[in-house]
Amino acid sequence: MKRLNKFFLVAAASAALLSCARETERTQALGETVTFTATVPQSRTELGEPEGNVWPNLWSEGDAISVNGVASAPLTAEQAGGSSASFTVEGISAPYDAVYPAGATEIPTLQEYVEGSYDPSAFLMRASSQDASLAFEAEVAIFKFTPTGEGGERITSVSINGYKMEAGEDVELGKPWFVAIAPGDYTQEGIRLIVTDADGGVMLRNATPNKAYEAGKMYSASLAYEPDPELMNVYGTGTCAG
Repeated sequence: MKRLNKFFLVAAASAALLSCARETERTQALGETVTFTATVPQSRTELGEPEGNVWPNLWSEGDAISVNGVASAPLTAEQAGGSSASFTVEGISAPYDAVYPAGATEIPTLQEYVEGSYDPSAFLMRASSQDASLAFEAEVAIFKFTPTGEGGERITSVSINGYKMEAGEDVELGKPWFVAIAPGDYTQEGIRLIVTDADGGVMLRNATPNKAYEAGKMYSASLAYEPDPELMNVYGTGTCAG
């Protein structure tokens, strides 16, 4: 009888261990719900009030990140407005690879004009971590272009090396356009600038930067808007300052 009892005890213990192991496997497979503290870099991009030559990046209402391919819930208005925000993601396990905007894989070549800022959906950032702290780093450079002039033309789009920003409503001269582009060394090949207005006018120019464009930084240029009378394979030149 004692031996039988011992057998039953061993069998019960084995079953408990097996159940525990299966529960652990199930938990690992399902992952956990993690609330991340996500910070954005303070760089010459956006877009709180500038502090010297630094424009603070701020999380906005509706922003969402994805971690290990799983999207978070978007930020509410109460959660937005700072350089740090909390995002909750379900069903994931460390290590964590995060991207903003949620699900983004590359810089979009078509962007939407936002007065005084870049298109948030174009500001690609990534972060990696073993814990719930995510320090995002930008993977784009921002080209701030301001078409100037005394004419009454209204601008509908600005294209920088194939990254085109379009405005839902025509934009008056003198207002800047913040276009997200791929960082890189353009000092040799230059940058092609295409500006179009509401009357169908087009200005084509080549610009030669005096430095390589780094991710997370903003580079500025302004140019008097003069639509070309005829579209020809002849371009003016300019210099972009950092």
